Amino acid sequence: MYEVDGSYPGSSHAVLDHETFILNLTEANVPGAEPRWQRLYGAREAYGMASAFPADWDLLIRRFQDDERLFQRFWYHFHKGHPPREPCLEACKAALLCALRTGRSADPNLCRPLRPARPFRQIQEFW
Repeated sequence: MYEVDGSYPGSSHAVLDHETFILNLTEANVPGAEPRWQRLYGAREAYGMASAFPADWDLLIRRFQDDERLFQRFWYHFHKGHPPREPCLEACKAALLCALRTGRSADPNLCRPLRPARPFRQIQEFW
């Protein structure tokens, strides 16, 4: 769910924050059960972001590089609270951060500031 700068004259309509909600399908499919949505996280709160402007997201990706705990929190959220058994380590992390930073999977230029330890071709293999 996105919080957007309002519906008023002169609004920027900028995204101010976003929240992710999850639904446990096993519980929801029990006969007679009512669906119960749960808030998994709010982006600004979970990642300590001052705002949710594009520059803030870029800074967050750069923070993920050096803050393993913060990156693993993102990995948990990325998988809606149910990450794979295998953690996302060096190559996986480099590929994911690069993918978050660029929409052009064949162009390594936007990934260079992330200082990947592996050559770009190896990172691409994870996509």
